[in-house]
Amino acid sequence: LVVVAIIAILIGILLPALGRARSAAFQTKGLAMQKQLTTGLISYASSNDSWIPGLNTTGLRVRILETQTDKPLDNKSNLPTQTWDWMTAALDGENLPAKRAERLLKLMNEFKDPAMREISQPTSNSPQDIKDLASTMGGFPGVSFIMPSGFLWFGQQVGTGVNTTAWGQPDWEKGACKIPTAYQPKYDRVGNASKKIAIADAHRVVEATGSKIDGRAWISPDAGDDKAGGLYGAFVDSGAAAKWSVSYARKDQGNPSNGANIATTYRHGGKMNAAFWDGSASALAEEESRQAVFWYPSRSELGSEVQDEAKLDIRETNGKFFVP
Repeated sequence: LVVVAIIAILIGILLPALGRARSAAFQTKGLAMQKQLTTGLISYASSNDSWIPGLNTTGLRVRILETQTDKPLDNKSNLPTQTWDWMTAALDGENLPAKRAERLLKLMNEFKDPAMREISQPTSNSPQDIKDLASTMGGFPGVSFIMPSGFLWFGQQVGTGVNTTAWGQPDWEKGACKIPTAYQPKYDRVGNASKKIAIADAHRVVEATGSKIDGRAWISPDAGDDKAGGLYGAFVDSGAAAKWSVSYARKDQGNPSNGANIATTYRHGGKMNAAFWDGSASALAEEESRQAVFWYPSRSELGSEVQDEAKLDIRETNGKFFVP
């Protein structure tokens, strides 16, 4: 009995320690994954006149590619899986499947945070091949990492509809923060690279009924907003400073999961990992992560639809708050 009691005590001591060690290992591995992907982003930008992969670069081609009869999105491993996909470019398409559905699954499955345990089902508007693959595999892993939308828009739109050659920041997003008119989605335009997030932990819970993944290829940037989870697909989010963020908003702030996303976004003991445009990476506590400096280009102007913490360390200038 004494031996049994001693063993029970030892187990009680060791199990929490093992749990903490495992959590720390998950956080370290997730941070390393973010740094690897950010290195790929910087490499892409360095080879492409500083342009950041995503909506206005690699993603701009998706509308055209999706309509072609030879279905290039299902024949080439280095093409983006959807409008907002920056990850394929960061990996240079290396060892990715040719078929888009399989490519999206591999991106979500192999390049994920080990602490992301949620399983997502495709949204109802996802194409049939995505739904079929999810049915076969039992779902897709939940979205682990996002890029902030603020770095992907142009400050001004060029063209409209099918003639758009540069997607500008929409008015609804300016309610949180308006990026500079002269901004272009380039690596050398983001501002202080050591303070600007390239990739961050997130979980896009885009429907109130549970974890879903948007499997569409072309997601038109002028087809509404993201306040109900319908714009940024599986790769982008407005960020933790915006009140209505799908991944980061708190309870009763209008996001689809009504705050259920918080636990799975800040999944490392109440913190999230983030990698910055200078190649560094660190863990941010929830309150700290909501500062606008991390999510928008320098000289962006804050609006009213931001979290209270967004203005921390930002000096008011003539009644306005500009992101440093």
